[in-house]
Amino acid sequence: MKTKEAIQWFKNTFNEHLEAAVVGTPFSVDMLAAIAQQETGYIWGPLVDKKLNTGKVLALCVGDTLDADKGRTAFPKTKSDLLAAPRGDKMFAIARHALMEMAQYTSSYSGAVKNPNKFCHGFGIFQYDLQFFKKDPAFFLRKKWKDFAACAAKCVEELKDALKRQGWTNKTTLSDTEKVYVAIAYNKGRANPALGFKQGYKSKSEDGRGRYYGENIFEFLRIAQSISPRAVGLITTSVAVTSLKPPISAMPQKSHPLLRFGDVGHEVKVLQALLQSQGSFAAALGGHFQEKTRQAVLYFQQTHLGQDGKPLEVDGEVGDDTWWALYHPSGMPQKSNIPAILPARLTPMRAKVLKIAAAEHQAGVHEIPDGSNWGDGVIKYLGEGSSSANPWCCFFWSWCVYRALSEHAFGRPIGEVLTTWQQAKTKGWAMDKARYAPVPGDAFVMLYKDNSGKLTGTGHIGFVLRVDKARNATAFNTVEGNCGNRVKVGRRQMDQSTLVGFINQYSQEKKPRGWETGLVPADDVGAEGTR
Repeated sequence: MKTKEAIQWFKNTFNEHLEAAVVGTPFSVDMLAAIAQQETGYIWGPLVDKKLNTGKVLALCVGDTLDADKGRTAFPKTKSDLLAAPRGDKMFAIARHALMEMAQYTSSYSGAVKNPNKFCHGFGIFQYDLQFFKKDPAFFLRKKWKDFAACAAKCVEELKDALKRQGWTNKTTLSDTEKVYVAIAYNKGRANPALGFKQGYKSKSEDGRGRYYGENIFEFLRIAQSISPRAVGLITTSVAVTSLKPPISAMPQKSHPLLRFGDVGHEVKVLQALLQSQGSFAAALGGHFQEKTRQAVLYFQQTHLGQDGKPLEVDGEVGDDTWWALYHPSGMPQKSNIPAILPARLTPMRAKVLKIAAAEHQAGVHEIPDGSNWGDGVIKYLGEGSSSANPWCCFFWSWCVYRALSEHAFGRPIGEVLTTWQQAKTKGWAMDKARYAPVPGDAFVMLYKDNSGKLTGTGHIGFVLRVDKARNATAFNTVEGNCGNRVKVGRRQMDQSTLVGFINQYSQEKKPRGWETGLVPADDVGAEGTR
């Protein structure tokens, strides 16, 4: 993938998150694109060429290996340095595994893997360094580098620090030259304008002379500015599609007041906007701290860590710790408020099944407490299978089918994905993804394998909600249970390695023709979204 193509892919894929991250700052989408290309373009460019899905590409954006003190002054200098830190053993295991996984896709890492003491210290598409592990353990331990919005927020935080080191805190706009100097400061601590762009890390070049960080940033910034992001596979009909409000990522220097039930005013609106950016609040930003706001605060507190890396106190009140967590979210944005818009011109049975599933999503069904496979909304799915506190994606699928069609697909509720897939094969309903174009209302099926390639017996299932193209589909929207511990609308890619195929159980109906295509703007779910 050539540089311009890589930056085009980056802007197309992440434009919504990029625009949200830079709002209210002097930085630009193009500036972040240039930094990402410089930091990890050599990693994700080839991975995109290999047709890996976006979630996998983000997970593999790790780099810069350590095994001994070789002039590094920041923590950790060595493996033993990391192990001596609180939870350092867990971090080393994560950093070591990241290196080993990366080596499977990039041959240049294969040599490093042979040394058992080597591990990665740069994480995410903007390379957030382990030097911040002690003050920000949640980002690393919860593998937040796989979440682009979290990476972009961290990048903006570091750029603000760089802006401050340059003495430009009060600047509301930056020239292109100033953007390059801020990027240099982001890389090396501080930039000296008297030295021009020949500052920062010096990389090798084809002519053998090498190129400096600042020189590369300037080149990539110019390329990024020549590219306009284009929407790919989004709905082009007149359907009204709403999206989440952009996150407020810049924590103000002046602290927010304690907020609790009954409060009214601008500060409550700020709270509601922050909750909304994390998918925890669906109502209007009215500035009234009532029951919906309190419930959103409680759920946010249940799923996020405070500044000390420990779970927040779940009390429904917004004090300093919760305010900090709202600006530095450790939990994945659930985006439960993305609209589950059914395609037009579906057959009646398919439309009815999807309407049932979409209603569960819109109701915000999620586990209580988070991670328990339990909760008032979840129990009804498990109850049919006489199960207790088990993974429930398959029970959710079975429950929706029964509610819509008044009969179970296989005569009884089934909670095992592999068994469901095998039963579908016996009925002729199982469609291999290589030879079938999915249709809204189908079930998608994922099966997991161990390191030897054998099926583990576990997997994941959900509904196909929308498809980007009627033929030769590359992506599809889903409504799925037990995804991020909730019923959720997401997006999946046809080339996802664990996706084996689809279940088309509507043999009594003719296949729909001319149904509406196009995706709602949901994030790629990826394997890490399934519990």
